[in-house]
Amino acid sequence: MNILGDIVRNTSWGWWLTLFLLFGAVGLLWFLVPLKEFPGKQSSGGGTSSYTSRRALQLGKVFFFTLSALCFLGLIGSVSGLWKYQALANAFGFFSAAFIILGIAPLYRLLNNFLKGSEGEGKVEVELRKLSQGFFVFHDLPTGRGNIDHVVIGPTGIFTVETKNWKGRPVIKGGTLYLGKYPCPQLSRQALSCALFLSRYLKGRGLSAYVTPVLCLVQKEARSFRGRVGNVEAVGLPGLIELLSLKNFSLTPAQVEKIKEALMDLRKRADELK
Repeated sequence: MNILGDIVRNTSWGWWLTLFLLFGAVGLLWFLVPLKEFPGKQSSGGGTSSYTSRRALQLGKVFFFTLSALCFLGLIGSVSGLWKYQALANAFGFFSAAFIILGIAPLYRLLNNFLKGSEGEGKVEVELRKLSQGFFVFHDLPTGRGNIDHVVIGPTGIFTVETKNWKGRPVIKGGTLYLGKYPCPQLSRQALSCALFLSRYLKGRGLSAYVTPVLCLVQKEARSFRGRVGNVEAVGLPGLIELLSLKNFSLTPAQVEKIKEALMDLRKRADELK
């Protein structure tokens, strides 16, 4: 405690001011230039991929703005002479250190997951460009409670593609997807919920069509994987185009166009609410 208090007491007001401005600038930059502003190329369906992890963005903003606020309090305490009282300096030093230690670990985890997810979504986006003419792709389609990673519509049907870049060799046991030795039922549930949302939305637009939920695993261990978990098609990245292209033809060009327009309206309404 005294060590932390001594650090607080011996930090000059100039250093407090510098740190306040530095962390404030980082937080402001994080706020003004969110990661979703770095999209991939626009798809033929009018969508782009944003690769945004809202939780990572929000936590990063809170973390750096709080650090800036702590440094501002340190500046006030240094200028006003509060830190000459050892007890106050100790308490402030302990609180600041605890916040930094407790905040760095979840921030690192979220950012690491974001980067891995971003890489996975990027690989799937590149792969989806190999689809033949007549297919349309939307990336990062908003649902109001999150985003669907990819939506594909074409003559073979409608697909939601949930992308995961997790470690472990996939295997299906007893109707449950395992990655390595760990069961991951939440992955198929998430893929299914995306398809159900889209199906309900299209039904509300008078477009009744079955939406196939697809879970695409992009890690190296899943390259040759192909299976089915309930109603969810699970596939490694190399088999994705084949899965999307070789289904029975079920949609006419006119139906594809109407569904495309409905999805463009969904994106437009979401953009207007931002």
